[in-house]
Amino acid sequence: MPKDATYDGAEAFRVAATTGFLLVQRVPENVREEFIAAVTQRYIAKHPPDANGKVHVKMVRLEIDAIKFEN
Repeated sequence: MPKDATYDGAEAFRVAATTGFLLVQRVPENVREEFIAAVTQRYIAKHPPDANGKVHVKMVRLEIDAIKFEN
């Protein structure tokens, strides 16, 4: 399911990357902030904020419906 994650500017995007992106936790703690700053800067350069200052990240969310079958 397509999703547009929206952040109130570059700083909000950076904070979300710090706390919400699970892969960031795999980056060694002593270089994590530097890594997040570099990723934020690069993303914003390629995908600048819109006219309202919002940063958009296009995502796809996987939704699954399941039914339990009894044997």
